[in-house]
Amino acid sequence: MYLRPRRRALTLALLSIAAGLLIAACWPMSVRLGRALVMPSFSVVERWEIGTLRVSIEEATDPDALPPRRVRVDHRGRTVIELATFYPEIYSIDDTPAGRRLLLSPDSSAVLAIMEHSGGSGGRFSMTLVAIPESDEPFVQPRLLGVYEDLLLRDVDGDGIAEGLAIEHALAYVLTSNAGSPRPTLVHRWDSSRRMFVPALDLQRVPAWSTEEYVRAREAVLMADAAGEDRVATLLAMVSERIYGGQADDGIRLFVESWPGPATEMRAALDQYLAAVEGSTFGAFVRAVNERGDVRRD
Repeated sequence: MYLRPRRRALTLALLSIAAGLLIAACWPMSVRLGRALVMPSFSVVERWEIGTLRVSIEEATDPDALPPRRVRVDHRGRTVIELATFYPEIYSIDDTPAGRRLLLSPDSSAVLAIMEHSGGSGGRFSMTLVAIPESDEPFVQPRLLGVYEDLLLRDVDGDGIAEGLAIEHALAYVLTSNAGSPRPTLVHRWDSSRRMFVPALDLQRVPAWSTEEYVRAREAVLMADAAGEDRVATLLAMVSERIYGGQADDGIRLFVESWPGPATEMRAALDQYLAAVEGSTFGAFVRAVNERGDVRRD
């Protein structure tokens, strides 16, 4: 028996409404199921309770997943930060299992640092700083303090407090190939009152060379070709270590006396190199560290 047109239209309308309600009811479950099928699953490798935060390093169960790890930061049961990464490191001052990591400063307990490496030999580093809420109230949320590119955390002076090593990229392709270009590091320390990294000139500056040390450095440059190394790259690495370490006189003298070409080319090359240093992001840092007094030898 065929339904009358009016009854047929009413039946179709009711069926459509019922189907819509069924889809609406099942939609959250369908989304979760779909995401579970499409998104890779993760297992917890390490986890810490840091202040009001739960911080986890998780690894993808799929061995082909890229990137293979992620960092999750949960606050009151809700994920507030999720970073996909290759090689994460966690830094905090809190007296928790994370305390075995390097600290940022004696009074930086309200700061969480997540350092990431993008993977590969040419990978880049980045560090995410997060303010840890001092209260567990629902409306108090973690706050992003900043993301620093190419900043490594290392304990330079061995006091258990991590310094930030900024990597200089301004010298790439200056007088040599990118692979041979020097990449000096510049030491910074965390300033808790300003909540930012500031230059650590006292840790950046190195002692001046003795006569014997200078002779050995010059011999190493002159022998670079025989050792199968790029002489200019070897020279620039040593010069950069001196200039970025606050001993510009040492570096410039080595450059002038060890340049492999004619004197006229040497002067133009030196001017090009010094212009790259001066014009870099850290030009003011380099000037300041060279203006400091000398450091005492151990």
